[in-house]
Amino acid sequence: LGIDITDQKKQNLDYEAQLDALNKNNLKIEYNPDGSIIETNTRFLEISEIPKEKLEDYNVYSFIEEGAENSFKKVWHNILKGIPYETQFKLVTASGKEKWIEGTYNTVNDMYGDVSKVIYLAGDITSRKMVEIENERQTLLLKQQEEQLRKQQEEIAQQHAEFEEKTQHHIQEIESVKVRNEKTLEGALDAIVTINQ
Repeated sequence: LGIDITDQKKQNLDYEAQLDALNKNNLKIEYNPDGSIIETNTRFLEISEIPKEKLEDYNVYSFIEEGAENSFKKVWHNILKGIPYETQFKLVTASGKEKWIEGTYNTVNDMYGDVSKVIYLAGDITSRKMVEIENERQTLLLKQQEEQLRKQQEEIAQQHAEFEEKTQHHIQEIESVKVRNEKTLEGALDAIVTINQ
């Protein structure tokens, strides 16, 4: 007695090919519901430079920004309820390089409907993130330069106003002396002679 399993075999090969493609292009971490790591794919190990035998020293909180552990506990609680969570985080590799990872946490349920594990599928977005960080830095620098330029323009405008005021005052003084001299000369009965040095 035999059963034709050709279609099932084709479907299995298709699933295997899809999983292989996912593993080649994405980082994958599988967590227990308590947050400990079950396993990761080779792509994650390559990016993080974490030796496979050292994985047991890490858990889901190892990749959370320092000081954000408490807020992530609430997020993890929601993930375990079946609510997917998309996030990005900075990963410092074993050699000290900064890598940026972006992905989504999803749960896998067993046949009883309980969460058996959480899978984090992600991509390496380091080059994109570096461009974003550089753009933010350049924007901040431009804002600082604009502020400096605005202050300089205000100072120049103030100096110009002060100079105009002094010039106007000086012109008025000269005009006053000129008028006084003219009136003195016009009203004088005696001859007036001026000489140089």
